[in-house]
Amino acid sequence: MSIFCFTEQDPWPGYLALIPVLGAALVISANSQSIFGNNRALQFTGTVSYSVYLWHWPLVVFLYTCGLLNSLHHLVGAIILSFVMGTLSFYFVESKTNKKTSSRKAAIQYISLVVVMVGISAIISSVVKDHPEVRFAYVDLGRPEYTSKLYDRECYPNPYGASDCKLGSGEVSVILFGDSHAESTAAAVQMENKQAALSWARGGCPILQNFEMHDKELADKCHDFMREKLDTLAKSYQGIPVILFSRAAMYLDLSRGNSYRTYIIGQEHLQGQKFINAYTAEYSKTVCSIATNHPVYIVRPIPEMPFSVYKGLNLHKRIFQHESDISISLMSYQKRNYDASNAINAAAKQCNATVIDPTPYLCPDEQCMGSKNGVALYYDDNHLVDSGNLQLKGLFRNIAK
Repeated sequence: MSIFCFTEQDPWPGYLALIPVLGAALVISANSQSIFGNNRALQFTGTVSYSVYLWHWPLVVFLYTCGLLNSLHHLVGAIILSFVMGTLSFYFVESKTNKKTSSRKAAIQYISLVVVMVGISAIISSVVKDHPEVRFAYVDLGRPEYTSKLYDRECYPNPYGASDCKLGSGEVSVILFGDSHAESTAAAVQMENKQAALSWARGGCPILQNFEMHDKELADKCHDFMREKLDTLAKSYQGIPVILFSRAAMYLDLSRGNSYRTYIIGQEHLQGQKFINAYTAEYSKTVCSIATNHPVYIVRPIPEMPFSVYKGLNLHKRIFQHESDISISLMSYQKRNYDASNAINAAAKQCNATVIDPTPYLCPDEQCMGSKNGVALYYDDNHLVDSGNLQLKGLFRNIAK
């Protein structure tokens, strides 16, 4: 019954694991001579279960990387293959190590196993040599270019490692501000913009004023970058719309042990909802400081794929010899960005800003596209390229003139 009571919001692993563990222990204890305990198929499954467990994971990772975890027949094939490989490895490897044998006998067994494996490899190599059509074809679909070809730009040197550029020509009619997503999504803005745009983008920098990060060197650059640009917005380009981009879910995720882990100065001890509240308050404060002199538009986070789209497409094409597309469910996107979306909603309400949602363009039919018709929409797993920006055509039409 416990599986019907748990939800994906419950903490896991955690104390709730005691419920199914205790239930399993009671079943085993009370039914050692039951129809389940005496069933040979179940006994065999239990015998080889550890080996099956070891084999299933690389197969799951393989299907995941190829974007095939939602394919029922591939999933069934992987389960069957897990049992086949697990059974073989149990009888030829695991069971041998469990028996008390002499060192000499053990050495003979392992040498025999190596000889068998070498023999199998030689047979496979011979078959592949005589029948090259069975080989995995070399495939390189060509990595998408990160730099957009949809607009011209002139960039200026800076000490922050930021992308500080003027896009297009003419008078500045819009300013793109934020982390690396401000740069990678600029093409979607420029498709609608008849004038010039300023692009201020520093990868890994949250749109906050008073914050710290796990990576102190990065934090120092982010502080200086944000301080300079916020000061510029306070004094210049009065009335020019500002579009904010941020990979906010990454900065809000304290479980990530990476350089982008963020916390608010003076509140480093906060966890859970208290940290989210502190982040939201600081984010709203920053947005409101911009909104004093500019119309502000906040773009909800661009969907992130679970792995490099380019590499996943290449792997699938190489193994299966046909094209496939990579996507995540809209529900997965919403779950990952739940706190970020709430922070954006709060800032928009407090600062009279407008929220822009890219998901109707990137997530048709409840699936957020990483590729379309075999063409990658991302440079990696989260930065859009021109093909991805083209999917956003019309999103910014009411901002850029």
